[in-house]
Amino acid sequence: MITEELKNQISEAINHTGFPLEHYICNVLKGHHWNIISNRYYIDDVKGTEREIDIIAYKVSNIEDVEYITTLVISCKKSEENRWCFLTRDIDATDGNINWSPLHFCSTDKRLKFILERQNDQLIEKYLNNKALAHLYTFQNQVFAFQILQKSKKENDKKRGALCVKENTDMYNSIITTIKAISSEKKSRFERYNNQSKRCYLFYALSIFDGEIIESKFENDGSQTIDFVSNIKYLNRHIVNNIDDFYIVDFTTKENFNYRLNLYDILHSANTKYLSKLLNGFYENIFQFPDRINILWKDFEDSVRFWVRYHVEKLLNVDLDAHNYRIWHSYYNDIQTLTLDIGGNDSLSKEQWEILNNNEELKRTIRTGLLKFFRFSGNFIFGETLPF
Repeated sequence: MITEELKNQISEAINHTGFPLEHYICNVLKGHHWNIISNRYYIDDVKGTEREIDIIAYKVSNIEDVEYITTLVISCKKSEENRWCFLTRDIDATDGNINWSPLHFCSTDKRLKFILERQNDQLIEKYLNNKALAHLYTFQNQVFAFQILQKSKKENDKKRGALCVKENTDMYNSIITTIKAISSEKKSRFERYNNQSKRCYLFYALSIFDGEIIESKFENDGSQTIDFVSNIKYLNRHIVNNIDDFYIVDFTTKENFNYRLNLYDILHSANTKYLSKLLNGFYENIFQFPDRINILWKDFEDSVRFWVRYHVEKLLNVDLDAHNYRIWHSYYNDIQTLTLDIGGNDSLSKEQWEILNNNEELKRTIRTGLLKFFRFSGNFIFGETLPF
Protein backbone atom coordinates (compact mmCIF):
# COMPACT_ATOMS: atom_id res chain seq x y z
CA MET A 1 0.00 0.00 0.00
CA ILE A 2 1.32 3.45 -0.94
CA THR A 3 2.00 5.66 2.07
CA GLU A 4 0.88 9.28 2.25
CA GLU A 5 4.51 10.35 2.30
CA LEU A 6 5.20 8.49 -0.95
CA LYS A 7 2.04 9.89 -2.51
CA ASN A 8 3.19 13.40 -1.65
CA GLN A 9 6.64 12.73 -3.08
CA ILE A 10 5.17 11.40 -6.32
CA SER A 11 2.76 14.33 -6.59
CA GLU A 12 5.55 16.83 -5.93
CA ALA A 13 7.79 15.19 -8.55
CA ILE A 14 5.04 15.26 -11.18
CA ASN A 15 4.22 18.88 -10.38
CA HIS A 16 7.75 19.84 -11.37
CA THR A 17 7.12 18.45 -14.90
CA GLY A 18 5.05 19.96 -17.69
CA PHE A 19 2.28 17.38 -17.45
CA PRO A 20 0.07 19.35 -15.03
CA LEU A 21 0.31 22.27 -17.48
CA GLU A 22 -0.86 20.06 -20.36
CA HIS A 23 -3.77 18.84 -18.21
CA TYR A 24 -4.71 22.42 -17.31
CA ILE A 25 -4.54 23.60 -20.95
CA CYS A 26 -6.71 20.69 -22.10
CA ASN A 27 -9.35 21.55 -19.49
CA VAL A 28 -9.38 25.19 -20.58
CA LEU A 29 -9.74 24.13 -24.23
CA LYS A 30 -12.61 21.78 -23.39
CA GLY A 31 -14.29 24.60 -21.48
CA HIS A 32 -14.24 26.59 -24.74
CA HIS A 33 -15.64 23.58 -26.67
CA TRP A 34 -12.47 22.68 -28.56
CA ASN A 35 -11.86 19.05 -29.51
CA ILE A 36 -8.59 17.71 -28.12
CA ILE A 37 -5.90 15.33 -29.40
CA SER A 38 -3.07 14.86 -26.89
CA ASN A 39 0.48 13.75 -27.61
CA ARG A 40 0.15 13.56 -31.38
CA TYR A 41 3.13 12.03 -33.20
CA TYR A 42 4.50 12.96 -36.61
CA ILE A 43 7.62 12.15 -38.63
CA ASP A 44 10.45 14.68 -38.52
CA ASP A 45 11.20 15.78 -42.08
CA VAL A 46 14.97 15.94 -41.41
CA LYS A 47 15.71 13.04 -39.07
CA GLY A 48 12.94 10.73 -40.25
CA THR A 49 12.08 9.87 -36.65
CA GLU A 50 8.96 10.35 -34.56
CA ARG A 51 8.40 13.69 -32.86
CA GLU A 52 5.61 14.63 -30.50
CA ILE A 53 3.41 17.69 -30.26
CA ASP A 54 1.71 18.16 -26.92
CA ILE A 55 -1.81 19.15 -27.99
CA ILE A 56 -3.82 19.59 -31.15
CA ALA A 57 -7.14 21.35 -30.62
CA TYR A 58 -9.76 21.99 -33.27
CA LYS A 59 -13.23 23.36 -33.87
CA VAL A 60 -15.51 22.41 -36.76
CA SER A 61 -18.38 24.36 -38.31
CA ASN A 62 -20.52 23.14 -41.20
CA ILE A 63 -22.03 25.46 -43.77
CA GLU A 64 -23.83 23.85 -46.68
CA ASP A 65 -21.53 21.04 -47.89
CA VAL A 66 -18.24 22.30 -46.41
CA GLU A 67 -16.56 21.67 -43.04
CA TYR A 68 -14.52 24.65 -41.81
CA ILE A 69 -11.87 23.53 -39.30
CA THR A 70 -9.72 25.82 -37.17
CA THR A 71 -6.75 23.93 -35.72
CA LEU A 72 -4.45 24.99 -32.87
CA VAL A 73 -1.08 23.22 -32.67
CA ILE A 74 0.14 23.70 -29.10
CA SER A 75 3.43 23.22 -27.29
CA CYS A 76 3.44 23.30 -23.46
CA LYS A 77 6.57 24.14 -21.48
CA LYS A 78 7.19 24.79 -17.77
CA SER A 79 10.15 26.15 -15.87
CA GLU A 80 10.54 27.19 -12.24
CA GLU A 81 14.21 28.07 -12.66
CA ASN A 82 14.26 29.94 -15.96
CA ARG A 83 12.71 32.94 -17.66
CA TRP A 84 12.11 33.14 -21.39
CA CYS A 85 13.40 36.39 -22.83
CA PHE A 86 12.62 37.72 -26.30
CA LEU A 87 14.80 40.41 -27.85
CA THR A 88 12.83 42.74 -30.10
CA ARG A 89 13.16 45.90 -32.18
CA ASP A 90 10.86 48.15 -34.19
CA ILE A 91 9.26 46.46 -37.17
CA ASP A 92 9.81 47.61 -40.71
CA ALA A 93 6.38 47.08 -42.27
CA THR A 94 7.77 48.05 -45.68
CA ASP A 95 10.30 45.20 -45.73
CA GLY A 96 9.36 43.20 -48.79
CA ASN A 97 11.39 40.21 -47.59
CA ILE A 98 8.98 39.53 -44.73
CA ASN A 99 5.48 38.11 -44.90
CA TRP A 100 3.89 39.62 -41.81
CA SER A 101 0.66 37.66 -42.21
CA PRO A 102 1.41 34.05 -43.19
CA LEU A 103 -1.61 31.80 -43.50
CA HIS A 104 -1.25 28.03 -43.25
CA PHE A 105 -4.08 25.96 -44.64
CA CYS A 106 -5.02 22.87 -46.58
CA SER A 107 -8.28 22.21 -48.33
CA THR A 108 -9.79 19.10 -49.86
CA ASP A 109 -12.30 21.42 -51.54
CA LYS A 110 -10.95 22.60 -54.90
CA ARG A 111 -12.88 25.85 -54.73
CA LEU A 112 -11.53 26.88 -51.33
CA LYS A 113 -8.02 25.79 -52.25
CA PHE A 114 -8.25 28.12 -55.26
CA ILE A 115 -9.61 30.95 -53.09
CA LEU A 116 -6.98 30.64 -50.36
CA GLU A 117 -4.11 30.37 -52.83
CA ARG A 118 -5.18 33.54 -54.64
CA GLN A 119 -7.26 35.53 -52.18
CA ASN A 120 -5.79 34.87 -48.72
CA ASP A 121 -4.87 38.57 -48.55
CA GLN A 122 -8.60 39.31 -48.42
CA LEU A 123 -8.95 36.99 -45.42
CA ILE A 124 -6.01 38.64 -43.66
CA GLU A 125 -7.52 42.05 -44.36
CA LYS A 126 -10.70 40.92 -42.62
CA TYR A 127 -8.63 39.89 -39.59
CA LEU A 128 -6.80 43.21 -39.43
CA ASN A 129 -10.07 45.14 -39.65
CA ASN A 130 -11.52 43.14 -36.76
CA LYS A 131 -10.58 44.81 -33.46
CA ALA A 132 -10.24 41.51 -31.59
CA LEU A 133 -8.50 39.49 -34.33
CA ALA A 134 -6.02 42.25 -35.09
CA HIS A 135 -4.24 41.24 -31.87
CA LEU A 136 -3.34 37.92 -33.51
CA TYR A 137 -1.85 39.45 -36.65
CA THR A 138 -0.62 42.92 -35.72
CA PHE A 139 3.04 43.28 -34.71
CA GLN A 140 4.25 46.11 -32.50
CA ASN A 141 7.82 44.82 -32.43
CA GLN A 142 9.81 42.14 -34.21
CA VAL A 143 11.55 39.32 -32.36
CA PHE A 144 15.11 39.00 -33.66
CA ALA A 145 16.49 36.68 -30.97
CA PHE A 146 15.43 34.77 -27.87
CA GLN A 147 17.25 33.61 -24.78
CA ILE A 148 16.67 31.50 -21.68
CA LEU A 149 17.77 33.25 -18.47
CA GLN A 150 18.33 31.29 -15.31
CA LYS A 151 16.93 32.96 -12.22
CA SER A 152 19.67 31.97 -9.75
CA LYS A 153 22.92 33.92 -9.53
CA LYS A 154 26.12 32.25 -10.67
CA GLU A 155 29.09 33.49 -8.63
CA ASN A 156 31.58 32.23 -11.18
CA ASP A 157 29.88 33.96 -14.10
CA LYS A 158 30.14 37.60 -13.09
CA LYS A 159 30.57 38.82 -16.65
CA ARG A 160 26.96 37.92 -17.36
CA GLY A 161 25.63 39.45 -14.19
CA ALA A 162 23.09 37.94 -11.83
CA LEU A 163 21.29 35.97 -14.55
CA CYS A 164 23.03 33.09 -16.24
CA VAL A 165 22.36 32.69 -19.97
CA LYS A 166 21.42 29.12 -20.81
CA GLU A 167 21.01 27.15 -24.02
CA ASN A 168 17.77 27.88 -25.84
CA THR A 169 16.81 24.24 -26.37
CA ASP A 170 13.31 24.44 -24.85
CA MET A 171 12.43 27.69 -26.63
CA TYR A 172 13.72 26.45 -29.97
CA ASN A 173 11.92 23.11 -29.58
CA SER A 174 8.65 24.88 -28.77
CA ILE A 175 8.97 26.69 -32.11
CA ILE A 176 10.25 23.91 -34.34
CA THR A 177 7.87 21.22 -33.06
CA THR A 178 4.78 23.36 -33.67
CA ILE A 179 5.72 24.46 -37.19
CA LYS A 180 6.83 20.96 -38.20
CA ALA A 181 3.59 19.56 -36.78
CA ILE A 182 1.62 22.07 -38.86
CA SER A 183 3.46 21.00 -42.00
CA SER A 184 2.85 17.33 -41.19
CA GLU A 185 -0.85 17.87 -40.44
CA LYS A 186 -1.39 19.82 -43.65
CA LYS A 187 0.04 16.97 -45.67
CA SER A 188 -1.71 14.16 -43.80
CA ARG A 189 -5.14 15.86 -43.75
CA PHE A 190 -4.99 16.41 -47.51
CA GLU A 191 -3.80 12.87 -48.28
CA ARG A 192 -6.41 11.30 -46.05
CA TYR A 193 -9.49 13.28 -47.01
CA ASN A 194 -8.86 14.53 -50.56
CA ASN A 195 -11.70 13.51 -52.89
CA GLN A 196 -13.62 12.12 -49.89
CA SER A 197 -15.06 15.19 -48.23
CA LYS A 198 -15.04 18.97 -48.56
CA ARG A 199 -12.93 20.30 -45.74
CA CYS A 200 -10.95 23.47 -45.19
CA TYR A 201 -8.30 23.51 -42.43
CA LEU A 202 -6.54 26.59 -41.06
CA PHE A 203 -3.60 26.04 -38.69
CA TYR A 204 -2.19 28.22 -35.90
CA ALA A 205 0.87 27.60 -33.68
CA LEU A 206 0.87 28.38 -29.95
CA SER A 207 3.46 27.92 -27.24
CA ILE A 208 2.17 28.00 -23.65
CA PHE A 209 4.80 28.72 -21.00
CA ASP A 210 4.21 28.13 -17.32
CA GLY A 211 6.79 30.66 -16.21
CA GLU A 212 7.86 34.24 -16.78
CA ILE A 213 8.19 35.83 -20.24
CA ILE A 214 10.30 38.95 -20.68
CA GLU A 215 10.57 41.30 -23.62
CA SER A 216 13.80 43.27 -24.05
CA LYS A 217 13.05 45.98 -26.62
CA PHE A 218 16.13 47.45 -28.27
CA GLU A 219 15.72 51.13 -29.09
CA ASN A 220 17.46 52.85 -31.98
CA ASP A 221 20.10 54.29 -29.65
CA GLY A 222 20.98 50.82 -28.35
CA SER A 223 19.23 51.17 -25.00
CA GLN A 224 16.80 48.50 -23.86
CA THR A 225 13.27 48.69 -22.50
CA ILE A 226 12.70 45.55 -20.42
CA ASP A 227 9.49 44.27 -18.87
CA PHE A 228 7.42 41.18 -18.20
CA VAL A 229 4.81 40.39 -20.88
CA SER A 230 1.92 37.94 -20.97
CA ASN A 231 2.25 37.12 -24.66
CA ILE A 232 4.49 37.81 -27.63
CA LYS A 233 4.33 36.76 -31.29
CA TYR A 234 7.38 35.21 -32.92
CA LEU A 235 7.62 35.46 -36.71
CA ASN A 236 10.37 33.91 -38.76
CA ARG A 237 11.22 32.02 -41.90
CA HIS A 238 11.81 28.27 -41.73
CA ILE A 239 12.37 25.46 -44.22
CA VAL A 240 10.11 22.49 -43.49
CA ASN A 241 9.73 19.57 -45.90
CA ASN A 242 11.92 21.53 -48.34
CA ILE A 243 9.42 24.40 -48.39
CA ASP A 244 10.62 27.85 -47.38
CA ASP A 245 7.84 29.73 -45.61
CA PHE A 246 7.01 32.14 -42.79
CA TYR A 247 5.40 31.02 -39.55
CA ILE A 248 3.90 32.81 -36.55
CA VAL A 249 4.18 31.18 -33.13
CA ASP A 250 1.99 32.83 -30.51
CA PHE A 251 3.78 32.64 -27.14
CA THR A 252 1.63 33.17 -24.06
CA THR A 253 1.86 32.53 -20.34
CA LYS A 254 -0.29 29.95 -18.60
CA GLU A 255 -2.19 32.70 -16.76
CA ASN A 256 -2.98 34.50 -20.03
CA PHE A 257 -4.06 31.46 -21.99
CA ASN A 258 -7.78 31.63 -21.21
CA TYR A 259 -7.93 35.24 -22.42
CA ARG A 260 -5.88 34.38 -25.50
CA LEU A 261 -8.17 31.46 -26.29
CA ASN A 262 -11.14 33.85 -26.43
CA LEU A 263 -9.47 35.40 -29.49
CA TYR A 264 -9.14 32.01 -31.17
CA ASP A 265 -12.83 31.33 -30.43
CA ILE A 266 -13.61 34.53 -32.32
CA LEU A 267 -11.12 33.55 -35.02
CA HIS A 268 -12.89 30.26 -35.70
CA SER A 269 -16.25 32.00 -36.11
CA ALA A 270 -14.61 34.59 -38.35
CA ASN A 271 -12.90 31.92 -40.47
CA THR A 272 -16.22 30.22 -41.06
CA LYS A 273 -18.02 33.47 -41.83
CA TYR A 274 -15.36 35.00 -44.08
CA LEU A 275 -14.51 31.84 -46.01
CA SER A 276 -18.15 31.00 -46.68
CA LYS A 277 -18.61 34.54 -48.04
CA LEU A 278 -15.56 34.18 -50.26
CA LEU A 279 -16.95 30.86 -51.47
CA ASN A 280 -20.25 32.51 -52.39
CA GLY A 281 -18.28 35.20 -54.19
CA PHE A 282 -16.48 32.50 -56.17
CA TYR A 283 -19.73 31.92 -58.09
CA GLU A 284 -20.54 35.53 -58.93
CA ASN A 285 -20.39 35.96 -62.72
CA ILE A 286 -18.46 32.71 -62.74
CA PHE A 287 -18.54 32.23 -66.52
CA GLN A 288 -16.53 35.41 -66.91
CA PHE A 289 -13.61 33.77 -65.08
CA PRO A 290 -12.11 30.84 -67.03
CA ASP A 291 -9.75 29.87 -64.18
CA ARG A 292 -12.72 29.27 -61.89
CA ILE A 293 -14.64 27.37 -64.56
CA ASN A 294 -11.67 25.09 -65.22
CA ILE A 295 -11.70 23.93 -61.60
CA LEU A 296 -15.23 22.51 -61.87
CA TRP A 297 -15.77 21.86 -65.58
CA LYS A 298 -14.59 18.24 -65.64
CA ASP A 299 -16.86 17.37 -62.69
CA PHE A 300 -19.79 18.98 -64.49
CA GLU A 301 -18.93 17.27 -67.77
CA ASP A 302 -18.59 13.86 -66.14
CA SER A 303 -21.97 14.27 -64.45
CA VAL A 304 -23.89 14.93 -67.68
CA ARG A 305 -21.86 13.23 -70.43
CA PHE A 306 -23.77 9.91 -70.37
CA TRP A 307 -27.18 11.55 -70.77
CA VAL A 308 -25.91 14.11 -73.27
CA ARG A 309 -24.52 11.32 -75.44
CA TYR A 310 -27.73 9.34 -75.04
CA HIS A 311 -29.94 12.23 -76.14
CA VAL A 312 -27.70 13.39 -78.99
CA GLU A 313 -27.44 9.90 -80.50
CA LYS A 314 -31.17 9.32 -80.07
CA LEU A 315 -32.31 12.69 -81.43
CA LEU A 316 -29.81 13.08 -84.28
CA ASN A 317 -29.12 9.46 -85.14
CA VAL A 318 -25.35 9.99 -84.91
CA ASP A 319 -22.59 8.19 -83.03
CA LEU A 320 -20.50 9.94 -80.38
CA ASP A 321 -17.27 8.43 -79.17
CA ALA A 322 -18.05 7.71 -75.51
CA HIS A 323 -14.48 8.37 -74.42
CA ASN A 324 -13.41 11.25 -76.62
CA TYR A 325 -16.35 13.57 -77.11
CA ARG A 326 -16.23 16.86 -75.20
CA ILE A 327 -18.53 19.66 -74.14
CA TRP A 328 -17.07 23.13 -74.70
CA HIS A 329 -18.46 26.44 -73.55
CA SER A 330 -18.47 30.12 -74.39
CA TYR A 331 -20.19 32.89 -72.49
CA TYR A 332 -21.41 35.92 -74.38
CA ASN A 333 -21.63 38.80 -71.95
CA ASP A 334 -23.58 41.09 -74.25
CA ILE A 335 -26.52 38.68 -74.41
CA GLN A 336 -25.73 36.99 -71.08
CA THR A 337 -26.01 33.55 -72.63
CA LEU A 338 -23.90 30.42 -72.22
CA THR A 339 -23.27 28.42 -75.39
CA LEU A 340 -22.48 24.71 -75.09
CA ASP A 341 -20.74 22.96 -77.98
CA ILE A 342 -20.94 19.17 -78.05
CA GLY A 343 -17.81 18.08 -79.88
CA GLY A 344 -17.66 14.67 -81.50
CA ASN A 345 -16.24 13.49 -84.80
CA ASP A 346 -18.15 15.98 -86.95
CA SER A 347 -19.64 19.41 -86.45
CA LEU A 348 -23.42 19.64 -86.34
CA SER A 349 -25.63 21.49 -88.76
CA LYS A 350 -27.86 24.42 -87.86
CA GLU A 351 -30.89 22.17 -88.00
CA GLN A 352 -29.32 19.64 -85.67
CA TRP A 353 -28.48 22.33 -83.13
CA GLU A 354 -32.08 23.48 -83.29
CA ILE A 355 -33.31 19.94 -82.54
CA LEU A 356 -31.14 19.83 -79.42
CA ASN A 357 -32.27 23.26 -78.30
CA ASN A 358 -35.91 22.22 -78.58
CA ASN A 359 -35.50 19.09 -76.45
CA GLU A 360 -36.61 19.85 -72.90
CA GLU A 361 -35.31 16.59 -71.43
CA LEU A 362 -31.76 17.29 -72.61
CA LYS A 363 -31.97 20.90 -71.48
CA ARG A 364 -33.21 19.81 -68.07
CA THR A 365 -30.16 17.53 -67.69
CA ILE A 366 -27.82 20.41 -68.52
CA ARG A 367 -29.71 22.90 -66.38
CA THR A 368 -29.47 20.60 -63.35
CA GLY A 369 -25.72 20.20 -63.83
CA LEU A 370 -25.09 23.92 -64.32
CA LEU A 371 -27.01 24.74 -61.16
CA LYS A 372 -25.27 22.05 -59.11
CA PHE A 373 -21.69 22.83 -60.11
CA PHE A 374 -21.77 26.52 -61.04
CA ARG A 375 -24.93 27.82 -59.32
CA PHE A 376 -25.82 29.06 -62.78
CA SER A 377 -29.48 29.47 -63.61
CA GLY A 378 -29.11 31.80 -66.59
CA ASN A 379 -29.74 31.29 -70.29
CA PHE A 380 -27.86 28.67 -72.30
CA ILE A 381 -28.11 27.23 -75.80
CA PHE A 382 -26.48 24.48 -77.79
CA GLY A 383 -24.36 25.66 -80.68
CA GLU A 384 -20.83 26.08 -82.02
CA THR A 385 -18.48 28.04 -79.77
CA LEU A 386 -16.02 30.56 -81.17
CA PRO A 387 -12.46 29.26 -81.63
CA PHE A 388 -10.99 32.49 -80.16
